Amino acid sequence: MKRRMSLALPLLLLAPVSRAVPAADAPNLVRGFAQRMSDTTVWEAEGVLVTESGATGTQVPFRVSYAAASSGPARARLEVIGGPNPLVRLCDGAVQWTYLLREHRYWKAADPGIEPCAYPFTEWAELAGELESPVVTGRESLKVEGRSVKCTVVQASLPARGPRPAGKRTLWIGDAVGLVWRYRIETPGTLSPVRTYTFLWQAHRSLPREEDLWKRDPGDGATEISAAAGEVEQARPANPGAPASPVELPKRLFRIGGRVLPPRLLHKTEPSYTKSAQQERIQGTVLLEARVDTDGKARNFQILHSLDSGLDQNAIEAVSKWRFRPGTRDGQPVPVLAQFEVNFVLR
Repeated sequence: MKRRMSLALPLLLLAPVSRAVPAADAPNLVRGFAQRMSDTTVWEAEGVLVTESGATGTQVPFRVSYAAASSGPARARLEVIGGPNPLVRLCDGAVQWTYLLREHRYWKAADPGIEPCAYPFTEWAELAGELESPVVTGRESLKVEGRSVKCTVVQASLPARGPRPAGKRTLWIGDAVGLVWRYRIETPGTLSPVRTYTFLWQAHRSLPREEDLWKRDPGDGATEISAAAGEVEQARPANPGAPASPVELPKRLFRIGGRVLPPRLLHKTEPSYTKSAQQERIQGTVLLEARVDTDGKARNFQILHSLDSGLDQNAIEAVSKWRFRPGTRDGQPVPVLAQFEVNFVLR
């Protein structure tokens, strides 16, 4: 019996994976992913959007939070946390509120849609019924926060609908959970003909964040402008010389990356198999996410990928006994959100 653990670190690379995938799998892969998105009530993610236009392009980091409501419209929040025009945008199904972080200006506009805050999530649930002739084009492996995510690449056409132009969609669908880790949108003839979303992490539940995600609070010294003026501000071409470093948002729990270094494992306790899992010969990976505090202990576990209820709990119990040198930001210990893979393999 062999068990392995790896601590996830923030890195994203691309490498080919050789394994033939039947083209007939494409509709089923898309259908399964779309159904999961349709059933999702909470989704949060962080990633990078690369926009290409001719020989030029921009790369912008972002965060998205989405929450369905038991009654009434869904809500969403977009944080563009880098690039020349960082902003925070809230959509509650009635009003769209946008705050430009560097300019300290904000505006409100009546808008019943949440697409400006939650795209491309708002498109995903409809893909199964809208994509035309999806085909598998290959296999690739993405390195996501230090772990390898093996993906099947699916490509299809998406017809025009309302203001959305016709175009092509390419999905990198992960094997383990069936999530999309990279999503490319190609719409020839538009201002942004190629946009590629690459996700560094995503979770289908609320993350332990200190700030109120849905609070419209631009802070002292911010100036309100009209919605029309806001649209002009947003459409203004990016200044190539503008700083591209991320803008700090108020929070107490840090993501690994940039100036935030990961915790280092000092002591490890091996997880154990349950008798039922041994008898049923269950093997695979439990993916956990937890807060690693400055005392070097992991807390507030969330199961991102379940293997078996008994093994899930054994993985949590084991990792809770591990001890870490805490993560740091600019050399100072800080609480960080980290992911752990606990692999159960029978020999």
